[in-house]
Amino acid sequence: MSRIKGMNFDVRKRKAARAAKAAGMDGLLITHLPDVRYLSGFTGSNAVLAFSGGRAVLLTDGRYTVQAKAEAVGTRVIIATKPVLSAACEWLVEAGVSRCGFDASHTTVSALESMQKAVPAKQRRGMFSAVEPIVARLREVKDADEIARIRKSALLGCSLFDGMLEFLQAGLKEFQVAAAIGISGASGWGGSHVF
Repeated sequence: MSRIKGMNFDVRKRKAARAAKAAGMDGLLITHLPDVRYLSGFTGSNAVLAFSGGRAVLLTDGRYTVQAKAEAVGTRVIIATKPVLSAACEWLVEAGVSRCGFDASHTTVSALESMQKAVPAKQRRGMFSAVEPIVARLREVKDADEIARIRKSALLGCSLFDGMLEFLQAGLKEFQVAAAIGISGASGWGGSHVF
């Protein structure tokens, strides 16, 4: 439950808001959890990120009160007392959003129906519009912090591999190799596998 250091979530949120505006939307609803994490840093299993113009709010449930405030620094957090998707749609209406984009590749028909039911009947018809996968496109281009983390991870992997070359031999089980590397929960690797 700690903030991901070095990641500039404010820049990411501004880019997402600009992309939504360029698509003709004055709001954006992010329901895909990897996209929520990319834009806010929040790692919980139940959250929606809603945009109204340049403002963003993270909606989650009471299980994540402490975690959301610790991880989503710089993003307003709302702890919803109802399903977060419905609460997010109500927030969008209160914020004055009249055209809200959503990523259809991550929104089920059932979720769309819930979104529409959460807004007043007179706004349902034109409120929600499928837009290109805005956040997925942003995630494709890695920023300097992401490149540095990828490079560091690759170097760690290479270092571990180089260190294991003398240890590896025919007949070793995965859990033995994992234990040598120091991976916790190594027995979950299926200790019966042999290299």
